[in-house]
Amino acid sequence: MAGSRREEKKVCRMVESKNDDLSRAKCGKARVRRVSPPHTLKRHRSQVEIMRGQYFVLLRHARPRMFALSTSTKPACHRPCPPRQLSTNGAGKNTPPPPVEPPPPQKPLPDASVVEPAPGSAFYYKAVAVVLGLGTGYAIANYTDQGLGFIWPNPKREATARGYTTDASVTNWSATHAVEPKRYYEPSSVEELEALVRDAHAKGQRIRPVGTALSPNGIGMDEEGMVCLNHLDKIIQVDAEAQTVTVQAGARVSQVLEALGRHGLTLQNFSSIQEQQLGGWTQVAAHGTGASLPTVEEQIVRMKVVTPASGVMELSETRDSELFRLAKVGLGALGVVSELTLKCVAQHELLEHTYVVNSLRELKRDHHRLLQSYRHVRYMWLPHTESVVVVVSNPYEEGKTALPLSSHRPPVPVDAKLATLRALLLSHPSSRLSPAEISSLGFTELRDALLGMDPLDWRWVARVNGAEARFWEQSQGYRRGPSTEILGFDCGGQQWVLEVAFPIGPLPALESVDTGKGGRRRWFSLGQEKRRMPEAATPDLDFVDRLRRLIREKNLPAPCPIEQRWTASSTAPMSPAYSSDRNAVFSWVGVIMYLPPGQEPERREEIGTAFREYVEAMEPLCEEFEAFPHWAKIEVPEEAGRRERLKARLAKRYPVPAFNYVRKGFDPKGVLGNKTVDVLFADGEGQ
Repeated sequence: MAGSRREEKKVCRMVESKNDDLSRAKCGKARVRRVSPPHTLKRHRSQVEIMRGQYFVLLRHARPRMFALSTSTKPACHRPCPPRQLSTNGAGKNTPPPPVEPPPPQKPLPDASVVEPAPGSAFYYKAVAVVLGLGTGYAIANYTDQGLGFIWPNPKREATARGYTTDASVTNWSATHAVEPKRYYEPSSVEELEALVRDAHAKGQRIRPVGTALSPNGIGMDEEGMVCLNHLDKIIQVDAEAQTVTVQAGARVSQVLEALGRHGLTLQNFSSIQEQQLGGWTQVAAHGTGASLPTVEEQIVRMKVVTPASGVMELSETRDSELFRLAKVGLGALGVVSELTLKCVAQHELLEHTYVVNSLRELKRDHHRLLQSYRHVRYMWLPHTESVVVVVSNPYEEGKTALPLSSHRPPVPVDAKLATLRALLLSHPSSRLSPAEISSLGFTELRDALLGMDPLDWRWVARVNGAEARFWEQSQGYRRGPSTEILGFDCGGQQWVLEVAFPIGPLPALESVDTGKGGRRRWFSLGQEKRRMPEAATPDLDFVDRLRRLIREKNLPAPCPIEQRWTASSTAPMSPAYSSDRNAVFSWVGVIMYLPPGQEPERREEIGTAFREYVEAMEPLCEEFEAFPHWAKIEVPEEAGRRERLKARLAKRYPVPAFNYVRKGFDPKGVLGNKTVDVLFADGEGQ
């Protein structure tokens, strides 16, 4: 028996990155794919085994607490199990693979067994999410309304001859959107994808493209039918000389970065997390930060799109350039992106500086200098406080980049950084955590636990924000590392979120002149004329300052942070950062309300209602500053009046008639749409 167990363990092997992060586990060609942000999994070691013929994931913490989930009832074997795949023959018809002779029967484990940690325990706040891609199927383990739980398709289901499963369940990262599509496809080849899209068009059946389902608004979800490119994730070619990479659209950002790293290359910019599929990542105009760096779709130099009515379209700036620009941010509604070629940059390190500013006047004084002096700039405004956390970074070259003296100071010990947060949690009468358990929690886990005490009491939230401000004061300093590590950011746990983008105009060219009194005065250039920099020329800061005042006036339970980032303009007309002015700069502002673990369903609904009130209070400000939502974070209002106002605003900002015209040409039956797309771009003619 011991020998058998050893053989079984050899079947699945865990591949872990240097960050001790779960990245991929294999059994034959079956894969474990992560959907949780990297920061969540870094604190956990995971093990994948086959026992008694069951695939299951066992997530261990340092304490003897664990949970397990069964995801498949494949027969036990002592050799790599063949992947569950569909083959194609003839006119795109799918046939199941030949049956495998089953071994002697064994007592099965339950279809899904979960040992849940007690609510309020330290481990309760360390639950993680894992996605398993098994052949053409998948399973999702995630938080549920009552804390830790799972959503997955029936593990006993078999793919039908039609090439899809009929009992899938899909939820986004925050479990704020979930669907059970009637048909769920995971094609194993580009040819199969093309056949699926043709078949959907012929039958008039929905086949909405979805990536890793990370979008807060579930923009890739549809109840009728969905297609995911989990298995179309090849890195086709890295051209080190031309500094380009060609990939299948199902490849994750982290996979691409890993492949590029072997050639001394990387992407110029990326989001806070790196688990998005390239197709979805670019289709919604995701972004990082940097006033000279555009949104991510601008990295595309060539793309292939599988359309229902026009077949495969290959687009670039030299081949159907107008269609190319429109399709770069097509929201998955013009076609299923199957392949992308992206431009890259040389691999580099960044030197990051984090510090806290407690004066808006000081921030305004330095603001334009920061945006133009640093490649990456991010502000985190802490509501109900005067604090703003400034995070800036620039490329670092050994022996060439001068390090400030303050960078050599030893960092503040972790216990000192977290002391205020720990003390506040320990002082709350409803806290059931012991001092030892509290001491095991990291920063975001402490924030989750604190907000979970009373997430809708603005006075309590203000106290939590004050404790967080103290944490950041203790966290000021420098760090250096690869751009792939420095640009990542711990986004926290489940959450409601809205992010908007608005233009702030070209940045003035900054110069400085000697005042003759030992100081320097800041100026900006306007043609040949120099003028003193006016304090009011900071609409991006004015927006957030007014938002902070709105939060105070309405006593909104707004947690930290209000995150502010910047990008250059985009040439894609459907991008929130589109501008015909190549020098235009856009500011992105994100607001948030967390869904702490352990909240009852009714409480989660109350948090959702409070967040909608938060967003509604922001709407006049957004209209005044011409701020428009991120496509992956826009929520269609339930109230008819607000919904129509939003549609009218979108119609003024974007070329909706042109978008609908191309959409009708490529997808006349609307098989790639869903409720969100159909409502936002309804033209009165059925689409």
